[in-house]
Amino acid sequence: MLNRPGLFGAILAVQLACAVFFVSDILLSALGVPVAPVPWRFREFIEIGAAFGLILGVGLSALLLRASLARTLTVERALQAASGAFMDLVEDRFGEWGFTPTERDVPCSP
Repeated sequence: MLNRPGLFGAILAVQLACAVFFVSDILLSALGVPVAPVPWRFREFIEIGAAFGLILGVGLSALLLRASLARTLTVERALQAASGAFMDLVEDRFGEWGFTPTERDVPCSP
């Protein structure tokens, strides 16, 4: 899912539109801005759709977070393995070059 930025963008746009609907409704009422009445049944369908869009956005955001955390864990493990392999390679090279234990410590110390 992380490799589909278009899907992520579409979900984000739906979530944004749903949030704008609810916030604009509250804001217009609070500011006393007159709005043309909408048939009650149509308004209910819009509110149900907006609520469903927000719930869908939360669910898909949770899936994206889970995928992102899994990918981060995989990358961290690979980095740890590569770091260990690098230190093994350094030790091998130091052995090939005939470094003494003291000489081996100098390049590796901070």
